[in-house]
Amino acid sequence: MNKYQKALLDSIDTKLQEFGKRLKFDYTVTAKVLSLNESTNTYTVLYNGSELQIKAREGLTLEPNDLVYIRVIQGNFSNKFIDCKKP
Repeated sequence: MNKYQKALLDSIDTKLQEFGKRLKFDYTVTAKVLSLNESTNTYTVLYNGSELQIKAREGLTLEPNDLVYIRVIQGNFSNKFIDCKKP
């Protein structure tokens, strides 16, 4: 591959990465349940070294130390919920 071909492929790769960042997809992250806050009906979870307050899907009952999947809607981390317990 000559330098022009490599430069063209690098340019295409860069453009694809930029385009991918603008897309708004749901994604899932894993966290650990620390406790239930009965007054607000939310769970305290540990994600990436931070404690977060998150609501769970209706009907889901979790215990401390459960590993859970958190669904982030359309790439907006402010719009998230505990989707299910990790098997």
